Amino acid sequence: MSKYLIRPHHMLCMQFFEGKGYSDGFVASMAAIKEKLEKEDPQVEIVEGTDDVCKNCPHNMSGACENEDSVRQHDKRVYDKVIETVGNSAKWSSITKAIRENIIDSGKMRETCGKCQWSDICFKN
Repeated sequence: MSKYLIRPHHMLCMQFFEGKGYSDGFVASMAAIKEKLEKEDPQVEIVEGTDDVCKNCPHNMSGACENEDSVRQHDKRVYDKVIETVGNSAKWSSITKAIRENIIDSGKMRETCGKCQWSDICFKN
């Protein structure tokens, strides 16, 4: 079983991902990672900076996000709401449960997502 490196805001994005993204390569990679996470329920390490999802992102500039300042703010808002529940490493199912309980079901999506360009997808679901 694989171990995945995921930055905090991607843990939330995965809950609503529906095949849209920055590029075809990014979308294909995100879909494959989401499928493996849901099928295998692997251990996930919550990381700062670029992660397994970022590998195929057109904003990944040699291992650094060109929008890092903005992305770190998204990460912090998610991290602050789930870290006490799961720690820095947990099974994907535990992370999904913590995100549902502490962000989605508790009505904290808007404050957590901020001005994310993809939030329309999440809010319609």
